[in-house]
Amino acid sequence: MDITPIFRRSTLLSLAFISTLLVGCGGSDGPKSEILILSVGEKPEVCAGRQINLNFICLPAAYLSSTDEFEVDSRYIQGFTPEFGVSYELRVQKDPFEYQISDPPYADYTLLETLTEVQVAQVGDTYAYDIPLDGYMFNVEDGNYFLGEQHFNYQFNCGEGVDCQQLVDMDGSGSLVTIELTYVGGEVPITLTYWN
Repeated sequence: MDITPIFRRSTLLSLAFISTLLVGCGGSDGPKSEILILSVGEKPEVCAGRQINLNFICLPAAYLSSTDEFEVDSRYIQGFTPEFGVSYELRVQKDPFEYQISDPPYADYTLLETLTEVQVAQVGDTYAYDIPLDGYMFNVEDGNYFLGEQHFNYQFNCGEGVDCQQLVDMDGSGSLVTIELTYVGGEVPITLTYWN
């Protein structure tokens, strides 16, 4: 009895079975990396936190350039630090986490390239914000004033005749105040010129 055809058939079936297993184990079900083009505006925003009545000044959001749909807070883009008054278009790699988490960001974002960087603010431009003083609006470190947390937001100077320390001391009172920031350029490009 010639076993060559039987051997050949069983070898082909075995190879087909192994190929099916290998294709099925290729990791195609896991999260995929994406390259995104994101737009980031020139000024900070008032953001709501996860807790009730918690608000803070945050870096501008990053939006998908193609749809203007919100993608991520720009503070979560590794390798990117925006400047006040400058808008950006960025090429970013998005790597989804393997497991879903409850708090943002929901993926790793890494700056690959700054495609455009446009100076939007001009000296003398003013930006007004109505802000609740929930205790997260201002930070002072080594005599320097910051909007929100030092590592995530903007440093500012205090304008002539403006009592910035009183405003900082009121942070946490729950009061609602209006502040006005003026773009002055330079190393610390914004100055708090008014609050009520």
